[in-house]
Amino acid sequence: MDRVYVYLMEDSKPVCFWRGKAVDFENPNPIMQWIPLKADLSVGAVDEDWKAGMISFKLSINNATTNGHIDFMQ
Repeated sequence: MDRVYVYLMEDSKPVCFWRGKAVDFENPNPIMQWIPLKADLSVGAVDEDWKAGMISFKLSINNATTNGHIDFMQ
C-alpha cells in the first residue's frame, strides 16, 4: 500500500478528498491530526480547495499479526 485516501461523501458521491502517504501512518500509537481536504473538481460540489474544509482523525496502518492489535481507546 502506497497511498491513503480519505473521502468526504454526500450520500454516495465523493465531494472532497485528501491523499497522503501510507508510511506516515505506521506509528502504532497515532495522535489526532488535522488534514486539509481538496475539492473533487470532477464532481463540482465544491469549486475551490479553500472551501473544502478540514477533518481530524487518527489512523494507524499496522500489521496485526506481527505487532498485535491497537487499542485506540488509550
